[in-house]
Amino acid sequence: CWEIRGYMGDNPAINQKFEEMWNSIRIGDIVNDYNHSVLVIGKTPDRITVVEGNRGGKVHWGRQILKESLRKGLASIETVY
Repeated sequence: CWEIRGYMGDNPAINQKFEEMWNSIRIGDIVNDYNHSVLVIGKTPDRITVVEGNRGGKVHWGRQILKESLRKGLASIETVY
């Protein structure tokens, strides 16, 4: 499990850790943004595609989260590998 605490901002050490975490994300991993956990079902260099549940009592497939958006709120990644 990778974990980041605190806002990325201009902190080079935290930004480097984010890049390491981003590069480690694989299909099947669980990404948490402090408020919500999602399951990764796809990844490109600039975004992940996810499936998420309990959103209005339904399961939602295919939402895309931009890397830069995730940089602002990534809390942890749980890997299945």
